[in-house]
Amino acid sequence: MYHERNWREKLMKGMKGTTFWKKTLAFLLCFALFLGVGFKVEAATKKHNVLFIYGTNMAQVQVRDGKDAVAPTNTYVPGYTFIGWNADITHVKSDMVVLGMYIPGELPVWNSMTAVTGTASTGMSVPQTTATYKVVFYNGNTKDVLKTEYVPYGGNATPPVNPCYGGYDFGYWVGEYTNVTSDREIMAVYYRTHTVEFKNEVTGERIDLQYIRDGETAREPKPDEMDGYEFIGWSRSLENIKEDNTVIYAQYKKR
Repeated sequence: MYHERNWREKLMKGMKGTTFWKKTLAFLLCFALFLGVGFKVEAATKKHNVLFIYGTNMAQVQVRDGKDAVAPTNTYVPGYTFIGWNADITHVKSDMVVLGMYIPGELPVWNSMTAVTGTASTGMSVPQTTATYKVVFYNGNTKDVLKTEYVPYGGNATPPVNPCYGGYDFGYWVGEYTNVTSDREIMAVYYRTHTVEFKNEVTGERIDLQYIRDGETAREPKPDEMDGYEFIGWSRSLENIKEDNTVIYAQYKKR
């Protein structure tokens, strides 16, 4: 036992006297310090995204973990009164989407950040919970979202421009997007369409190109006038178009 202890003491004494062990010890101390500082910096710089949606506007801010989000102040929407946000924006711990709450009519301004109940001095009854609602327009065939809009309580959404897509013609919308008082999904209904090409049977040149809804009748174009030939009709009926890439020839006879 004595010999073992004596051997260890001699080894440690030898290590203290070497440059290698001094450098190694310094490196380990610095590395440990770096790890400790790194963890503190990571925790201190962790941020969350807070998206504010109010009326037809959006604003996104970054908030340090546990801190309060700074809300937009320009929340005015013509014809409506802003009454607050639908979520707590203090001590933020995760990404958030926060919706502005509105009521119809422009009432006197107050500073409350929560929904208001009761009757205003104007005599207008104030609902307990009114908000900004989401209106989604989507393709009824593919289910693809065409447009998403956020509308104040009682407001109107604006549908996208009639969105045709390959082989289909836009028909109409299913769902109400005016006087919005809840989240809405509005579906676009489409008609299957076919291309109909009219050609001159003699020259092979195109006379007209049309897109016709399935089962409907093509519009008769004006046939070419040619010296020495008389137009006698079309190669097939213009009614009940059911096939893609339909070609209809203008037929002639020599005079």
